[in-house]
Amino acid sequence: MAITFDNPKEYIAELIGTAIIMTVGVLVGSITGVYGGTMMTGFAFAVTFIGLVYLIGSICDCHFNPLVSLSMFINKRMNGNDLFWYILAQVIGGILGCIFAFYLATQIGHTDTVGYYASLYGIDCLKLNEWNTYDNIEVVGAFLIEMLLAFLLCFIALKTTDSKKISMKSGIIIGFTTFALIYLLGGFTYSAINPAKSIGAAIAILFDDIIGRAHALEQLWLFLVAPVLGAVIAAFTYMVVNSEEYDINEMLANAKAKSAARKEAKAAEKAAAEAAAAEAAEQSSEESEAEEIVEETVEVSEESEEEPVEEDLGEVPEIETETVSEEKTE
Repeated sequence: MAITFDNPKEYIAELIGTAIIMTVGVLVGSITGVYGGTMMTGFAFAVTFIGLVYLIGSICDCHFNPLVSLSMFINKRMNGNDLFWYILAQVIGGILGCIFAFYLATQIGHTDTVGYYASLYGIDCLKLNEWNTYDNIEVVGAFLIEMLLAFLLCFIALKTTDSKKISMKSGIIIGFTTFALIYLLGGFTYSAINPAKSIGAAIAILFDDIIGRAHALEQLWLFLVAPVLGAVIAAFTYMVVNSEEYDINEMLANAKAKSAARKEAKAAEKAAAEAAAAEAAEQSSEESEAEEIVEETVEVSEESEEEPVEEDLGEVPEIETETVSEEKTE
């Protein structure tokens, strides 16, 4: 499938929206620090999301999250071309937003907490930092929590949006769902639930000398793999739950038909390759036979030239010229 830049306004709006929501959320987290914690950060994300749905909801889908876009794609509410540009816009927006939030926080004097919150609200240092609310959490626990959070967010996003475009009602529900997830479970991993935010925060922390740059990058894999897995599970779970919208038996039949078609195509390609190989071998054999015949002919010809044939003419009879001459005289 060829990638085409079909809807530039839509993709640019998604990029700008993602950058805005990341700037506000990470900045509020860095300013409130340990005083406001996850509640203020979750509220900032929620209110900003609702405002962006109102402002640019008619231009783009307002996912601002690769997980939501992926779940929409699996449920056939998005094509592959739009998925590519949406995720690219979201990642770029996340990077720009987190870096800008980091810069603003340092300008207003919050250098003591900015490294922590610019990274941990999207990248958690787990047991590597003393400010972790739950310092006994292990990697497996963080993985499961991030997967659960992504599952809930994507399932609710799918349930509240009956089409590709998002409504204001859906924006309010999704916004406050985000707030609840960050507030209630955010203390465990500081609630990434968004690969764009995780990547942006991991890059933003590279500009900070306070917390140690390696921690975020070392743990980035967890905040990419776990949420994506949760989003995929949510997408397929939504299909099963909403069987009236998605006929599972029909989908399985289509999948089997496609698999059978691929097998037949591979078998046909294999047969064609074997036939071509056999034909080539036969042609090579004929050419070899022809070459052998030519070589034999050449050898015979050379032998003929080396041993010329001597013709046996026998004895030539003598002509009695005298007798004939006498007969003419008489």
